[in-house]
Parts: sequence; C-alpha cells; structure tokens
Amino acid sequence: MPLRTTSTTIAPATIDPNFEIIEQRRAECIEFLDAELLKKADITYEPGTYCDGQFDGWSCFPDTPSNTIAKVPCPPLFEFDPTRFAHKVCESDGNWFRHPETNKTWTNYTTCIDFGDYQLRRHVNLIYVTGYTISLIAILLSISIFCYFRSLKCARITLHMNLFASFAANNFLWLIWYHVILDTNILNGKDQSDTASGATAWFTVHSNAI
Repeated sequence: MPLRTTSTTIAPATIDPNFEIIEQRRAECIEFLDAELLKKADITYEPGTYCDGQFDGWSCFPDTPSNTIAKVPCPPLFEFDPTRFAHKVCESDGNWFRHPETNKTWTNYTTCIDFGDYQLRRHVNLIYVTGYTISLIAILLSISIFCYFRSLKCARITLHMNLFASFAANNFLWLIWYHVILDTNILNGKDQSDTASGATAWFTVHSNAI
C-alpha cells in the first residue's frame, strides 16, 4: 500500500513569515499519517466510512469516522490560542465538509480566536476612528470658512489654512490605517506583524512629514 502524501502547497518563506513552522508541521503530519497507514495496512475499511487523514495547511487531522467531528489543538500561528481547538467535520459519505462558498474542504479555526479580546480591540479602534472623524470634519469646516470669507485672507490665515490642511491629511491617512489595515488584521486574526510594523512606520513618517 503506497504511503500517503498531501497535496497542500506551502507558500514561499518570502510570502509567509510562518513558513518554517508550517513546513515542519507538514512534515510531521505526513510522517504521522504514513505511520498510521502502515499500522492499519491489514485492516479492511468499508468504503465511505472514514475521511482520509490530511494536512490542511496548518494542522494535521487523522483518519476520522463519518458523521463525527475531528478536533485538534489550534496551531501556534498568527493570533490563535494554542489552548483552544480547531475542528473539521467528516460527513456521512466519508468526505470532509466543504465550505459552500469555495467548495473546498474547510477547517473551522474561528474557535481559535478569543472573541472577547477581538471585540475589545474593535471598540478601542472605534473610539480612535470616531475621534479622527470628528476632528477631520471640524478641520474641513474651518478650512471652508477661511476659503469662503475672503476678508479673512492674510498671511497669518494662509499659514493656518496650510496647517489645517496638513492636519486633515494626517487624520485621513490614519482613518485609512484603521479601516483598511488594522481592522482587517484583527478580523482575519492573522499575524501580519511585519506588514503592520512597516505600515505603521510609513504612516508615522508621512504624517510627520505633512
């Protein structure tokens, strides 16, 4: 009986900062599944009774009886909590559950996230976004007043308008940061520390330059 392999493709290290950890887990999973296959070589399985063990890209799932749920500890990747468990559903036909949107086998890793902490960070971010939004509206209103009343035109007012414009640009950039980068990072639960750090540095430098 041929040894089992997985068809999971691992991203290069330049793309996935967790490449080495994932590759090690993949190798350990293949070794485990091959060992289990050799142990059960003399056992005859009824077709469609078991879902074949597989490495889903992050975790290793053993052969699982149909109509059952396979649970494994959450991987020490991203912002997952290793004390929690991810699970995969083996359906009655002996196939792993497929997500209706992608039609691909799917593992539920949402249970690996501390949603209490997630909600707290969302609320904190909302406070920042609200403050930046109110500030941006007030600044734009001030600039509009300066532009509308031509009698206010003078060197000092022009200086203030330029200062307000820089504040408005700064607030706008940070609103983009909270909506596009930070909020997406929290929502996906992904470890984007390198990207986030680089983006933070970029926004800080450019906001100060403004």
